[in-house]
Amino acid sequence: MKSILTFVSLAMLALLVSLAGCQQPKPEAPAALTAEDVAAVGKAIDSVIETYAAEELERVMSFYAADAVVLEYDTAYRSAEEIREKHMKPEFAEYTISTFKAADRVVRGRNGLAYVVERDIIEFQDKAGNTFSTDSARASFVLEKQPDGAWKCVQEHWSGPMNWAPRKPEKAGAKKK
Repeated sequence: MKSILTFVSLAMLALLVSLAGCQQPKPEAPAALTAEDVAAVGKAIDSVIETYAAEELERVMSFYAADAVVLEYDTAYRSAEEIREKHMKPEFAEYTISTFKAADRVVRGRNGLAYVVERDIIEFQDKAGNTFSTDSARASFVLEKQPDGAWKCVQEHWSGPMNWAPRKPEKAGAKKK
């Protein structure tokens, strides 16, 4: 009887050891963005706003990852090259930006991805001097932290109730009705 009890005990011990080896480790909780990450993401977006307003094409393009996607109204641009050639170059040829700033920015994220929403305030003129503006465009971004620590845009969406009706330029001293 003692040998049977010893055998059963050893068998149970072997079974427990083998079951313990089969347990999956608990996954680590996703790492939230640090305050430094949030600041770097904000700086990257502020920089692209500044360079866009200055119409500095190459600096604007440094914001985007090679495989970035930009969704603007009814159009999708599916690479940095397409963003440059079909979106940025035509806009820079058609408009002059006088105001472009962000408000109400919220940055969230984890594990090297940042999700950003903000309200953009933009005013620009076409080459004839007609002003177009909005104070309520919505922008959202997904940025990915690169191995060198830089944050690159992998997806951007921009839309809002734009005031696309042009106004004629106001002349100095003109009376308003």
